[in-house]
Amino acid sequence: MKLYISQEFAKKYPEVNLAMVEVGGVKVDKSEILKTGDYKYKDNFEGQKLIKAFQKFYKDLGLGAKAGYPAVENLYRRFAKDQYIPRINNVVDASNKISVQTLIPGGVFDADQIKGDMTLRFSHAGEEYRPLGGGTEALPEGIAVIADEEKILNLFPYRDSIYPKITSKTKNVVVLADKVDEVDIEQTKKAAVEIAKLLEQVASGKAGKVGVGEISETKISFEKQQGKKRVFSGTRATGRLHLGNYLGAVKGYIELQDNPDYECIYMAVDVHTITTPYDQKTLSEATRNIIMDYLACGLDPKKSIITAQSLVPEHTDLAFLFSSMISVARMQHLPTFKEKIQQHPDNVTMALLNYPVLMAADILIYKAGLVPVGIDQEPHLEIAREIARKMNEAFGLDFPEPKRFATKGEYVPSLLGEGKMSKSVEGSYINLTDDLETIKKKLAQTPTDSGQGKTVPTSGGITNLLTFVELFQGADKRTEYEKKYTGDGLRYKDLKDSLSEAIFKDLKPIQAKRKELEAKPEYVAQVIKDGAARARILAQKTINEVKEKMGLKGGL
Repeated sequence: MKLYISQEFAKKYPEVNLAMVEVGGVKVDKSEILKTGDYKYKDNFEGQKLIKAFQKFYKDLGLGAKAGYPAVENLYRRFAKDQYIPRINNVVDASNKISVQTLIPGGVFDADQIKGDMTLRFSHAGEEYRPLGGGTEALPEGIAVIADEEKILNLFPYRDSIYPKITSKTKNVVVLADKVDEVDIEQTKKAAVEIAKLLEQVASGKAGKVGVGEISETKISFEKQQGKKRVFSGTRATGRLHLGNYLGAVKGYIELQDNPDYECIYMAVDVHTITTPYDQKTLSEATRNIIMDYLACGLDPKKSIITAQSLVPEHTDLAFLFSSMISVARMQHLPTFKEKIQQHPDNVTMALLNYPVLMAADILIYKAGLVPVGIDQEPHLEIAREIARKMNEAFGLDFPEPKRFATKGEYVPSLLGEGKMSKSVEGSYINLTDDLETIKKKLAQTPTDSGQGKTVPTSGGITNLLTFVELFQGADKRTEYEKKYTGDGLRYKDLKDSLSEAIFKDLKPIQAKRKELEAKPEYVAQVIKDGAARARILAQKTINEVKEKMGLKGGL
């Protein structure tokens, strides 16, 4: 087996590489390998040079807060917090043991599940990735991945993936160790060899020679799907779009609509709005505002179907049919349902319970395979996949199992220092319509400290501010502020004023386009009507097929 680095990747990150060792004949068991004493840097893991090198590379990749921490740092943080030690199996735990000792991220893959050679490269839009948390994500273009010639094996630097998983059936493995800028290749090779040697001791394996990645053309042999792939997503009509909506969803919408391989349907999902308390007098206006925000951000009715959910009644028709395939108990156990009950204890309705079923109908009425939404919607997507499987098995239908399209900026932090930006939390968000002075006032409320310390905080208001700096001013500017923080000190007023101007600069053309649209109500109305007509052509085809297969022929 060979290990390659794509030319595109090597050009952008010339110092990045991987060490690889194959180990054959392993015996997987549950013996204890990783122990408390292996965490020898537990009292100062953040101060280690290697940890800092991988932290910097994470920032260079623009992974954002949603990515969590680099692999080894995550192991140390979990240990520091609650003394948690992973107990997976002897093969995986051996890799973790060497990783916490050397601070070089390592990983093991089932070699017999790998097709052809491996390559470190950038993802293509819509490629699938299967995280350990469950489900399947469709990645945006430009994410660093390790792949074989058919599929993505993992995200890089090494992060948890369900594929190819080490199980009791595993006989042969591939060991990888990561190298980034400021990390010596010999250190990386040594870490890979140490994992391999430990596998010889604890898993009866036989190790081969260590190798490193070679620069080459990307080798991808998987077949592309014929025809355009369908995309669906929507926004509840509960208020104007904010930065979180724009960075975490709408930018992904635009990326997909501009790709000729996709056919996109985007809606203001006003029927979903009535599942929680709302004002019926302003719902229509709120729906139109979502559509205008879409258009102002760059969605194009010539490239995408853009309309309102309530104008396509087939959504609710299909939702009722789907509700015959899913139990009440299954819906009641969803964490999102429990959260909504806590938020609105006096509004526990059947509509609220059936929210995920309607969402499944929104997606599957168009047989959409990709859904650009945040990670918090994954439980709802799993319901959609479950319904698709049941409908296919019971009635011989061909619904796809929809996958989440993960946008690069999908996690946008709150201005309040905790959690993500949300319309439901006052003071946590910046609206797309906010002027410069309003943005300055909102950022001024973000909690900070004295502006100086030995290490840069990794959570709270300061971290969130630095995340915004990276999103709007770049990784270099963030690094500049971090050096000031650990040096002579950081003036938050200067940071917040500069950041406000950078945010407003991005919002200004959106606001200008929004004003143009406000002066053209007939145009906006026509976009909505045309979108509904186009959507109904697709939706009616699906609902007719479903009714036919389910035996709903009206006696004719």
